[in-house]
Order: sequence, then structure tokens, then C-alpha cells
Amino acid sequence: MPADALGIGVLIAGWHTGLILPVSELGPLRSVLPLYPGERYLSFGWGNRRFYMSSDPSVSDALAALLRSPSAVLVEGAPTVRDLLPAAATYRWLCADRNEALRIDIYLLDSLREHGGRPIVLGAGPTPESEFLASGERYDAFNTCNTWTAAALERAGLPVRAGGVIFASQLKDRVGNLPECRRRAGGQVSFALFGPASRDWLAGERNNGKRGAWLRAPAGRVHLTREVRFPRAFSKRRIDAQESN
Repeated sequence: MPADALGIGVLIAGWHTGLILPVSELGPLRSVLPLYPGERYLSFGWGNRRFYMSSDPSVSDALAALLRSPSAVLVEGAPTVRDLLPAAATYRWLCADRNEALRIDIYLLDSLREHGGRPIVLGAGPTPESEFLASGERYDAFNTCNTWTAAALERAGLPVRAGGVIFASQLKDRVGNLPECRRRAGGQVSFALFGPASRDWLAGERNNGKRGAWLRAPAGRVHLTREVRFPRAFSKRRIDAQESN
């Protein structure tokens, strides 16, 4: 594993998949999420709003999910990865560099509907430290949670194609041969980003290369693990470096 590699966790739980990210490696997404004390990891899942938010989904809920319909993102926090795993679930850490991790961050931001610069909370999740947030994307039989997870990895720049992914088994096959990273404790380095060059680069990332509204990064710091290398256009200034376990 490269010494500077970050990790993106791919969660596979039966027919459902999602993402797991260390809180310390979140970028601008960190500033808009409700974080609870002690949370070191966050899981992100996406699905049909009616089916996903139901505590006891019915057959009619499942059938309705086959049609183009509103969606939701479930965000859940925990001190350890295993606390985020449903029964019989598995996960795989994929190696990623800093730009790939930042693109995942931006992909998740783009999946959320916002009001006044904050995500729209739809309701409490299945655990005390989880919430359902509104998503502007549409769910249907050919655009499932597994398509969404695969699209996140593809958007990051990892060698994963989202096209044709409908089932969890298809995503599992596509990530099965990718390099796996072992999570380990390390130093956290905090940076603040300044200047129009950094805003332009983030705008290009968020809009997939197209110009548009620049990403609402926090006014303070963007936290990423260990050393951070941005494109030359980035203006950066080191704020502090501290060891964390």
C-alpha cells in the first residue's frame, strides 16, 4: 500500500451497497453534515425514499421503487467501522489518492438537496446517530443504490464502471480485483484553501469539468489525512499538523 494512500470503504450488505469514509478524511462535506461526538467513520447509503425510510417496507413499497421516484441518503456515524455493519455485511477498503477522495466527497455533496446551504433532513435513521437526508436524484429499477455506489467510485477516478450495475453482486465483482488498503492510525494535517484558483478547481470537479457555481467549502479548514498534494492551480497554506490515533 502506498504510504500516502487514503481509504474508501465499499459496504456490501446483501442486495444493498454503500460507502464508508473516515471522518478525518472528509473534505468540504464535513462542514454540512451533523456530526456526533466520538464518530470516526460515516457510512453513506442511497435509495428509494419511500422504501428506504420505511421501518417495515411492504410489497407495494418495493414495487413503487421500480418506477422513477424520489430518493434519500442515509448517513450513519460510529466510532468503528464494525459498528456500521449490518448483520452479514462485508466491506472492502479501496486505495485512493487525495484527489480521488476529494471527488468522492464532492459526489456525495452533489447527491444532497440543500436549503440555505444545509442538507434537508427528512427524518431520523434506524440508529441514534443516523439521519435520512433528501437527495435530488431519482431512483428506479435501472438506477439503484448499487448504481449510485459504483458511480461514486467512477466519479472519483477509480477503475470502476457504473454502467450496467444494478445488483450488489455486480458491484462486488467490479471492485473485487482492486487494490485493498488496510486502515491504520496516522497523522492528520489540516489545510485552509484560499484564492480563486482553488475555487475554480473545485468548481470544475463538482461540475464534472463544466463551469458553474463553485463548491461551498467551509470558510475555515478542509481536513485530509497526512500530506496533501493538490493540482498546481491550488493555493494552499498549512495551518497545523497534529498526530491523532
